Order: sequence, then C-alpha cells, then structure tokens
Amino acid sequence: MLSKKNRSNGLFEPAAPGFTYIKSQRNIGYKPQTALGDLADNSIDADAKNIWVDVESKDSVINRIFIADDGFGMNGETLFGSFKLGYERKRTQNQLGKFGVGGTIGSLSLAALKITITRDLEGINARKYDLAEIQKQDQWGSISLKIEPWMIEKLDSYVGEGETGTLIILSNLDKLSSKRKGNFERTIINYFSQIYCQQIAAEEIQIKVCGKTVPSKDPIFFFHKDVNVLVDELIPETEMRIRVVNLKNIVTGDSVAKQGGYIFRCNRLIEKKIVNNDSWDSVWNYHPNYRSVRWAVYY
Repeated sequence: MLSKKNRSNGLFEPAAPGFTYIKSQRNIGYKPQTALGDLADNSIDADAKNIWVDVESKDSVINRIFIADDGFGMNGETLFGSFKLGYERKRTQNQLGKFGVGGTIGSLSLAALKITITRDLEGINARKYDLAEIQKQDQWGSISLKIEPWMIEKLDSYVGEGETGTLIILSNLDKLSSKRKGNFERTIINYFSQIYCQQIAAEEIQIKVCGKTVPSKDPIFFFHKDVNVLVDELIPETEMRIRVVNLKNIVTGDSVAKQGGYIFRCNRLIEKKIVNNDSWDSVWNYHPNYRSVRWAVYY
C-alpha cells in the first residue's frame, strides 16, 4: 500500500469500482431482452450453432434464468476476463462484441448473482459474481468456483456430454421488471426473432426460448421464395452490402408501418423502419405507395 507521503509524488494508483458505482450501473436502462441479447451476441461470437434460454419458475414466477450455447467455450483466463467491466481480447470485424462490457452489465441489470460454467477443449471452468460479496468488499470482483457434479450435468444437458459450450445462470433476479413466465417468454421470442432474423433465416443459428424455436421475422424477407430482389450488391470500395426488395407478392396488412430501411451490423438488426426524418433526410417519406419496397444495409 502506498503511504500518504508517496501519494503526493504523482504515482498512478489503480482502484477497483466500489459497490455504489456497481449499483448505479444496474440502473442504466437495460431491458431484459436487451440484456439477454448481449449474452446471445457473445454466444454467436463463440461460433455457437444453438442458443437456449430457459427459466426456472414457481407458480409461473421466474426465479432463475439459464442461457446456454454450444460455442467453443472459454478457458480460465478468458472466463476471468469476461467478468471484468470491460475486457480487451482479440476480435474479428465480424464479431458482435466490441467493448467487453455487455455480458456483465447486461447480467447486472437483471440479477444479483451470476454463475458461468464453460467448457473448452482444455477443460471446464466456473466463476461467479455475487453482489452480497461485492457489497461486503466494497469493490468489484468475481469468484472462481470448484466444479461440482451438478454443473457438469446441467451444462451437458444442453450441449451434450463432454462437448464445448457455456451455461450462464442468473438468480436473485431483483431487477427483472416482470417475473411472469408467459410475459418473459413472449418478449424474448419477439425480440430475438427480429434482432437475429438474418442468422435464423439463413440457418446459421437456432435459438430456443423455453423450448420454443424462435422464428425469423426478417423485414425484407430476403430468403423467402417469392421475394423480388431488385438489388443485392457490395457498395464499391467498402465491405458494406445493400439490398433492395419488392415485397408486393408477400406482405399485406402492416406492410405500410414496416416500410423503409433497415441496418444490420454483423447480420444483427440495429435500426429499423427508416424513412425521411431529422436523422435520415435523403430517403423517401413514409407513404402508402412505397409499402412494398424495403432496403437494408449490412456492414
């Protein structure tokens, strides 16, 4: 520890965030579906082909949430890093995670206790954060866990015996806005069906929520057999792709409300129903005559 004398000589003194700061980060406006989306992003970055979201409930009231994937898992060092508030690791331009905070902050926005069990080709590891211990220590940190039989059994129930993957268990759900199982299930399915519509439609990923397969709600119906593709090309001198489709033979009803443009980052929907407004002044206005035309940019 630095003495008071040394504290005046310009030396840098690292300090972990205290409990009050952690408490503030739990109230930054994450919705449950956004928080779980950040965890699903990590699964996709781990080359998962399957993602499962399940709950444990009593009388339809949720007390635990399980998020599992069959990706390549994490070794002990990477698992430790995943619990940091910001984790720098090698990433490709096609990976969704950028700053290494979504998985932790998203979990904090729901749960006071998080356990991660993960297996890579080297073996199995487990770690947790517990806000009761963080409050006691008045600083952020996580705890390495001894592997117990139930951990192996639970992970294997999703990924298969001895296979790689990750299981996250969220409990003490003091920040979950609605703990009714039915409401939670509908909200997550609806959100995932839109955000990951491209990956689901292309059969790159399968997501199940409480045993139900999440469908693709691709707003441009690009993989639909009856879609009329007007444009599908790379923008010159970029790695961005633009697609324009005519949905005249496909959509009816709410097609006017969903007209316009859509933006995808790494095939994840990040902005939708773009028409002429203060932010987008070079596209067409909202109008019934354009109901069948939609465009999307991918980067």
